[in-house]
Amino acid sequence: MGGNIKQGSLRLTSSAPAIHPPSLVWAKSHARIRALHHWRRDWRKDAHPSPFRAAVTAEPSLTLHRYFRENDDTRQVECRLVHLLTGHGHVGSYYNRFVHEESIACQCRTANMQTRDHLLIDCTSYPSSTPPQTPPPYPPQSCALPFQRCLVRPGRFPSR
Repeated sequence: MGGNIKQGSLRLTSSAPAIHPPSLVWAKSHARIRALHHWRRDWRKDAHPSPFRAAVTAEPSLTLHRYFRENDDTRQVECRLVHLLTGHGHVGSYYNRFVHEESIACQCRTANMQTRDHLLIDCTSYPSSTPPQTPPPYPPQSCALPFQRCLVRPGRFPSR
């Protein structure tokens, strides 16, 4: 009988589990964690190759990549960089897939199709965005772009 009394007194002193989340902050935090979990799960399941998947090899995160946190580029340059990373930029390879009325040739006339790799590495129309001969200030593993020869902050991107 003594065990039942002890259990009864413990039950009376403990609080019942909350029916609602403790606070709005907790609910938002929990929703963010769940969204990130589902996003990463979907990211791992999707094995379809795409320009975005080739450029962004890191798993989804709720924080900005170090490149975007630490650089001092203008908003226009950052927007163009995101366009190139996602494959939705104003380049010939995008026009070839979605906007057939636009020209896919590069302005430098050295490439039949203007691609992301060509713009970042070989294009002579934008010399300030091609990498210099000096080594980069950070290791290639931390670069936002997987291109080994493109480890410099993009200075100028094409705009239409």
